[in-house]
Amino acid sequence: MDILFDVNIVVDLCARREPFYSQALQVEEFCRAHGMRVRLYTGSVQTIHFVLAAALADHDKNSGVEMQRRGFYLREARQLLEVYSSDILWQAALSEDGQVFDNEDPEDAQLIKAVDRLGKDAVLLTRDEGLLNRCTKAVTPSDFLLRSTETDKQPAIAFCDLAAQLDTFRPQMEKAILDVVESTAYIKGPALDRLETELSDYLDGSVESICCSSGTDALLIALMALDVHPGDEVIIPDFTFIATGEVVSFLGAVPVFCDVDPVTYNLDPSRIEALISDKTIGIIPVSIFGQCADMDAINTIADRHGLWVMEDAAQSFGAEYKGRKSCTMSKVATTSFFPAKPLGCYGDGGAIFTADTELAGKMRTILNHGQERRYHHSMIGLNGRMDTLQAAVVSVKLRNFDRELELRNKVAQEYTRKLSELTETPRVLEHNTSVWAQYTLVHKRRDHIRSALSNAGIPTAVHYPVPLHKQQAFAYLKRPVDCPVTEKLSEQVFSLPMHPFLKEPEISRIADTIRKVLQ
Repeated sequence: MDILFDVNIVVDLCARREPFYSQALQVEEFCRAHGMRVRLYTGSVQTIHFVLAAALADHDKNSGVEMQRRGFYLREARQLLEVYSSDILWQAALSEDGQVFDNEDPEDAQLIKAVDRLGKDAVLLTRDEGLLNRCTKAVTPSDFLLRSTETDKQPAIAFCDLAAQLDTFRPQMEKAILDVVESTAYIKGPALDRLETELSDYLDGSVESICCSSGTDALLIALMALDVHPGDEVIIPDFTFIATGEVVSFLGAVPVFCDVDPVTYNLDPSRIEALISDKTIGIIPVSIFGQCADMDAINTIADRHGLWVMEDAAQSFGAEYKGRKSCTMSKVATTSFFPAKPLGCYGDGGAIFTADTELAGKMRTILNHGQERRYHHSMIGLNGRMDTLQAAVVSVKLRNFDRELELRNKVAQEYTRKLSELTETPRVLEHNTSVWAQYTLVHKRRDHIRSALSNAGIPTAVHYPVPLHKQQAFAYLKRPVDCPVTEKLSEQVFSLPMHPFLKEPEISRIADTIRKVLQ
């Protein structure tokens, strides 16, 4: 929930202006304790500064202190506001906010526009009678506190809190997006070149990065560049999202479903060779839930049979395997920047990685309609470009990515500490690190646990409820599949809320709810 503080509330707090200060402070403390987002409107900065300085001067006058220097109070107000706003969120002023001169009180009209943008549940906290009469979202501190004490309902927990993430680096994000908008370079703009360089640098410069329109298109473009033809067979895990298999089928090739390891849920190397035929051309291990597959074992098998390996790292960008980063351990690798991924954009986006410069050039041609130069097409391609706005978004998030991974690991550790005695918890192998795209449990009473969590305002998800070989889309294959581990997982797995901003009390609430079900 968002709560926008009017000028008078900020001045009450900073000047400790009684009798209003105490209630305003109670509201602020309540909001912070309950995870509400307190905001100030950037269009009010000058007014807040001026009114606070006047309030400070008036206070000194009433106290008998003779200070006529206006500059002194302006400086003091500036210092107070700098401290107060250091952990406050700023609501941006947009161009439309200037279209208020037909209004009797333009400043109030701007505030009403600002709070309306925050959504239907947002609140404007004010003591201004005019705003209280004109804005349906306006409420006084006393009414806010009364309303808050009338409900004891616990707030819902976000499964993936993109709002909290945005709030953490909002100024960087707004500037990056506005820079692209102002540049009008929406396709193949400078932000895209910059992101590709940053991604390669993040992966220690060992591979070239090619950004594209989605994680699914990344898989498709890579397979096209690898010259996959109808009838070719590609071994993939049975336990994964359908994109890994659908792109194989889309090219007329045959996805061959392999069972997964019961510990990591990644492709089981011991099951691969039995599936290799004279039509097999490659293997796509999916590094699922944030942890890399056993790439050394898979690469060894592929080398022995003359196959290529393509890591589907849609959920593992940033993870490590034996000191090497995901996306650097195969002929080609792909990832997704879907918003819910550990590194996500604000729409669809993806990337392909390879150390093979010839293959990289081919993929760049394919994703741009097979075009080597304008209107000259050397091959059949597609429109798989990433737009510059999404590149700018990912670039901002990449700058904050390592810190978010630290927080994700702390959340996972806290989950495991609280849940390990109750149920089977995820295990990260000693030579691996995980980016915790999901925190996934396995339990035979899955549906009962999920129901209890849902009733407590705690969302869950099932990744994935149907093995690929049982999907109707693949019924045409009509070949026997033996994947008992996948079938068990599909019946028992469920994922808990996982994001860097999950707090310890929320984790405890989730764990306590599960404990009540299982004890």
